[in-house]
Amino acid sequence: MQTVSAAVASAITPPPLDLAVPFQRWLETPDFWYAGIPVIAVCQRKGGPGKTTLTRMLAEYLAIVLKLRVLLIDLDTQCGLSFLYLKMEMKDETGTIRPPVHPDYQAEGLRFSSADLWWTAAPVPYAATRLHGNFFIDILPGDKQLLQTAERRYREEQEREREKGGRGKNGLQVKIENRVLEFLTDCSDALKQRYDVVLMDTPAQESPITLSAWRAATHVLVPFVYEEQCVRGTRDMISRWTAENSMRPYERRLEILGIQPNLVKSRRKLHRLTYEKTVHRPGFQDHLSPIQIPDRGEFSERDTDDATPVSIFQLAPSNQARMIGEHFGAWVSRRLFNLPGKGLMLDIPEPSPLPKDVINPFLKPVRKRNNEKEDADDGADAEEVESTSVIKKAVARKRRVANAGA
Repeated sequence: MQTVSAAVASAITPPPLDLAVPFQRWLETPDFWYAGIPVIAVCQRKGGPGKTTLTRMLAEYLAIVLKLRVLLIDLDTQCGLSFLYLKMEMKDETGTIRPPVHPDYQAEGLRFSSADLWWTAAPVPYAATRLHGNFFIDILPGDKQLLQTAERRYREEQEREREKGGRGKNGLQVKIENRVLEFLTDCSDALKQRYDVVLMDTPAQESPITLSAWRAATHVLVPFVYEEQCVRGTRDMISRWTAENSMRPYERRLEILGIQPNLVKSRRKLHRLTYEKTVHRPGFQDHLSPIQIPDRGEFSERDTDDATPVSIFQLAPSNQARMIGEHFGAWVSRRLFNLPGKGLMLDIPEPSPLPKDVINPFLKPVRKRNNEKEDADDGADAEEVESTSVIKKAVARKRRVANAGA
């Protein structure tokens, strides 16, 4: 395993890997699909819609409820997914985030991360240590500095190409974009023996690491918040999906698992108005999930170190947060598995029934507001309500003055 300084030094020269060949082989081999294993990239260009939360929720549903063997790959420089499953090491003075020493390589003091895909040939996943039970989740954690170094090297090459007047991508850029694909392709036999599903958490911004995840994925899940910036970010995701499929034959097309609404606040005016505009928007309606995941404390509480239990799927069966998670997991799984001629055939349990206005809280009528303070919601709505309140007060003051003069 290279140290950070050695990895940075090796960035001076391109990795000695011919990565264009595996991509071509992957495209041209009719019966090859990572040996039947779905590879899901969870992507959203806009930050804050809960990519890591949904990646975790889906992984734990697949592992705990469906009893599948799951491999997580954390490609996000924030390493949020890694913190959920491992005791990561963080140096406050430098902001460095790195994985712990691998338990199987304590004597050698070796650490492995998803960033090793760009620096070494064979990173070793870790068993998730924060979850306990009769299920199987491994994770290839992130390493903030090494991932940022790979991104920086890509952008340096991009700038060098611009200075030359070129419009395309040079060999190193192509290698970086294809690296996750090359790794999964070369390890397909080992993947099939050990895992049933691969899930990748990606950076929020457009980056070469995100492009590498798109290139390697068989499916993409797009988290979504009912705000205009996220609408634009999702449109960019759909455009990226179209561009990626333009390079693939039909039988190798990238599938959209769904556009998944998250952190839903149905009483918030902005969310309700955006929902009404989005639900019938072309490009959205075919992929928009019917499960509206609300902004509930039970989901965020699972992220704390002392959370008991750690997973929402270990809560009581009657817990509403768990039931919402089961509906989300079942909806995604039915779009992912049991497809003719491809992938696993599973017995997906029917989730416990929930009222329609819990699955989709926008179906619940908005109750009449009794006062201005209750009406003033957070964010953009608060400013709008405050402006309306000022106008109402000014009008009332004029009426009082007019009545007093009369």
